[in-house]
Amino acid sequence: MTRFEEYRAALSAAMCVADLDQLDLLLQKIRSDSIGYIEKTEGNVLPTFEFTFCYNRSDYEALSARHGADARNTYGISIGTVRGRNLIFIDLETPLKLLRSENPNRNFIVNVTLVIFEELLHVLYPQLSETDIDVRTNQLVESFLGIRIEM
Repeated sequence: MTRFEEYRAALSAAMCVADLDQLDLLLQKIRSDSIGYIEKTEGNVLPTFEFTFCYNRSDYEALSARHGADARNTYGISIGTVRGRNLIFIDLETPLKLLRSENPNRNFIVNVTLVIFEELLHVLYPQLSETDIDVRTNQLVESFLGIRIEM
């Protein structure tokens, strides 16, 4: 079973009973698995960071603004070192809307995983361009989930 299939089954179970605690556990698992995968494949340990999922877009934008970042037109943001740690904020309101799309589980899982990986790679490689981060993100997420991502 691929990670994608594992996550899809967990998401289906959570959504079937509308259990936000199960959804949160799944998101924490994707985050944890992503960290482990990036550290293993990239051969580097991620620096200390604080990771926050925001279920409300306005909370995401306010939290980002409080730390001097413009989060408009983004779904994830990493902010340089604040009190010895990097900050990562992920907007979940927009990906949660994908659960009402034509292929809800795939769209949600792929998009959330892409955002998590992209922000973790920004923390690991702050010197890389957005284009380089995007290319590496897509490569890693395809391998990580065990599926082909069509952009």
